[in-house]
Amino acid sequence: MIAGLYTYAATALVALAVGFGGGWKTQGWRWDASEKQRLEQEAKDLHRANERAQASSSTFESKRTANETKYRTVTVTVKEFIDRPVYLNQCMDADGLRVLNEQISGNPNPGKLGLKLPSS
Repeated sequence: MIAGLYTYAATALVALAVGFGGGWKTQGWRWDASEKQRLEQEAKDLHRANERAQASSSTFESKRTANETKYRTVTVTVKEFIDRPVYLNQCMDADGLRVLNEQISGNPNPGKLGLKLPSS
């Protein structure tokens, strides 16, 4: 009788081990299937993103070529010459210096001598 009990216990342990192994293997397959779906979805999303990037890049390139700056040379003849010298090391010419000195000296209207501003 005890030998039969050991046989049933051993059979139950073997069945439990086989069931656990089968369950473990089945869960592994399920996990692999879900991982495969996730990777395929990521690949599709990446492919769509690349297609959008290529489309926007081609649109940008076509608009950039349309907006390129075109240079052309324009030749114009100067009709009048300036008789004042170019200021190399001076900030003012003689007229500007005269106006400044008159302002410093207190002359109320340095543009025309002898005239005063109207008082209000």
